[in-house]
Amino acid sequence: MPKFTIVTPKGASFTVAGGGYGYEMEALEPIETANQKFDPHTHHAVEMVENEEVEDHTILEEYQRGYNFKGKLLRPAMVKVSVQK
Repeated sequence: MPKFTIVTPKGASFTVAGGGYGYEMEALEPIETANQKFDPHTHHAVEMVENEEVEDHTILEEYQRGYNFKGKLLRPAMVKVSVQK
């Protein structure tokens, strides 16, 4: 049975088993980032780049997947965000 460990920003960790089909995995929800507007409550901007081709504060790239666990933020998604001049 596959297992993986998730580490939170504050250093806490837990291991999830069951290959994604168990009860534990149903409560773990990835945070959407593709073509989304930056939300400081669920995203952590690690890079901001000037880009006139997309709207201001649009997520351009995801560096690390973020997760909600049972409806609460477990780890914010680390992202690159566009900014206007």
